[in-house]
Amino acid sequence: SASDWQGAWAGNGGQTYSTATTFNVTKKSTIQVPQVQLTDGARISGKVTDPAGSPISGVRIETFDQNEQAVAGDEVWSNSRGEYQVGQLEPGNYRLKFTDDLGDYVSKWYGPAENFGDATAIEVTANQRRTGVDVIVAETTYEPPAYNVTGSVVDMTGTGIRGVEVKAYLAAGSGSVETASTKTRKGGQFGFIGLPANGYRFEVNGSALGDERRFEPKWFGEAAGFAQAQTFTVVESPVVDLDSLKVTTWGKISATITLAPAPGLPSSNGRMEIYNAAGDLYDSISADSIGN
Repeated sequence: SASDWQGAWAGNGGQTYSTATTFNVTKKSTIQVPQVQLTDGARISGKVTDPAGSPISGVRIETFDQNEQAVAGDEVWSNSRGEYQVGQLEPGNYRLKFTDDLGDYVSKWYGPAENFGDATAIEVTANQRRTGVDVIVAETTYEPPAYNVTGSVVDMTGTGIRGVEVKAYLAAGSGSVETASTKTRKGGQFGFIGLPANGYRFEVNGSALGDERRFEPKWFGEAAGFAQAQTFTVVESPVVDLDSLKVTTWGKISATITLAPAPGLPSSNGRMEIYNAAGDLYDSISADSIGN
C-alpha cells in the first residue's frame, strides 16, 4: 500500500524532483520509463519501559531531523510489550521524543535528555534496520484531581489496561450519543471530573492507546449492550465508584500470503476473508507489503 513504501522518482539516481530524469513526450510517441525500484526506507525500533523494566504501552514517539523538523508519517505508539518502530526514514541523523499523553510518565528525548539539543542523534543508512533504541521513562508525580466518578478496567488476568476509552451515556437516552469520555491511566484506573448529577451508563470501548490487542466492547454491570447496562446515579457527593470491569481480548487470526511460482516471495496484493460457520462473511483484510 502507499504507506508501506517510500516514493521514488524515475531516472538514473533521481532522488528528488530536481535530480529526476525529464522525459519529453511528443504526439504519437511512446516513452518507456525505466524500472523504478521502491524501498521501505530505514527503520528505528526499540522498547519503552519504566525504571523496573516493565513495558509501557501508549507512549507516543515523534521523530525529528537534524533541523528539528518533525518527520511526516504515521503516528507511532509503543504497544502492549513496550515495543515501537519508526519507518520510512531517509539516510540521516534523527532524534526521538517520547511523550505520554495520559500523564503517567515524564516526557523525554532519547539520550536521555530533556530537549532536542541534548538528545542523542541516531544515524541510519539507506534501508538500515536500527534496533535496540530503548528508553526508560520515569513516573510523574501525580495528584489525582477531584473526580466524582471513578473505576478501573482490567483484562481477564486482572491486569490494568492503560489507554482504553470509557464513555458515559445518559441512562434516559438511547445510548447512541455519549455525554463524556475519558481514558484509563496506569493500572487501568480512570475518573470523570464534574460529571453533572444524573443517571448514567458506562461503556468500555474496544481498543486501547498503542495496544495492538482489541477488546470486546462491554458495559459496566457486566452487560453487552446499553439496554442491559447498570445505571449509576451521580450526585455532587460522595464519589461514585464503578468498581472494576474485566474485558475480554478478541481472538486473532493471522497469515502470510506468498506467490506460488516463487515460494517465499510475499504478495502485497492478497486479501484474506473470514467466514463464520454459517458461511457468512465476517471480516476481510488486505495484506501489507510483506504479505502479512
